[in-house]
Amino acid sequence: MDTYATRLRGALEGWMWPLRLLAVGIVVWLLRLPIAWAGGRLALAAGHLLQRVTQVPLLNRFPGFQYANQNWDIVAGYFGVHLRLTVESLAVAIALAIPVGILVHRFRWLYIPTFGVLDAIYTVPSIALFTLLLPVTGLSDWTALIPMIAYAQFVLVRNVVAGLDSVPAEVKEAARGMGMNRFQILSKVEFPLALPVIVAGIRIATVVTIGIAALAALVAIPDLGRTFFDATTNGGTNAFPMIEAGAVFVSFLAIGADLVLRAVEYVIPANRVARAGSRGWLRSLAGSLIPSRVATEDPVAPQSA
Repeated sequence: MDTYATRLRGALEGWMWPLRLLAVGIVVWLLRLPIAWAGGRLALAAGHLLQRVTQVPLLNRFPGFQYANQNWDIVAGYFGVHLRLTVESLAVAIALAIPVGILVHRFRWLYIPTFGVLDAIYTVPSIALFTLLLPVTGLSDWTALIPMIAYAQFVLVRNVVAGLDSVPAEVKEAARGMGMNRFQILSKVEFPLALPVIVAGIRIATVVTIGIAALAALVAIPDLGRTFFDATTNGGTNAFPMIEAGAVFVSFLAIGADLVLRAVEYVIPANRVARAGSRGWLRSLAGSLIPSRVATEDPVAPQSA
């Protein structure tokens, strides 16, 4: 049994990173409803915080804060759905972008056709893509998820390829000299060193996806974009407060996601090694610029007998 388990671990060793990412994507997909519930509660807490803030006379004149304070449950529900759509689309987009980026990195002849297709998709307006999908997917979440996944690929695949390309060739040669196969080099050397660039791409794609998700209200999905469209149709005197409230919470979600992913970037091992190296370089530079404490007197010459 131990020999079989050892062989199985050895066979899967090079695939550990892709398997872990696939597992994370499956877990996120299964937990999408609890994530939406948590997002709604987060929006409700943010609303109460804004309620305290709007009691300040200087900020009380902003109608968007007042509308959010008076409609906690509605705004919290929109926030939760918006967060769920963002998490679902990014989970699928990351699961697709990483293998595609690895293939493009390995087979360079795929570079031009792959990015040609992604560039063409990215140039299509998202509203037009929603309209094209309506006869196929109807008024469902997939009508919004498919464009969000497609637009995220443009950023994610490019960053995966750029991250893998940034790994020095001598590092890969050293790993190959140690007897590692191609999968081991990818999982233990290339991917960990490329993670800072990949996570930076995830951070950019997250902010872009949050913005695109606001258009999901066009296909009857009750996310934060609903405040914009309801304001133009039947907002009446509350039109401007509804638009301002939606803008505030979309910005809150985008800024919060950006800060969380920046924290993830900070703790990545490759970034910690780079920071340690930069601190060592600064210490050596400071040591070369600041003269050490030495004796100023000339050494006494030995007296002749």
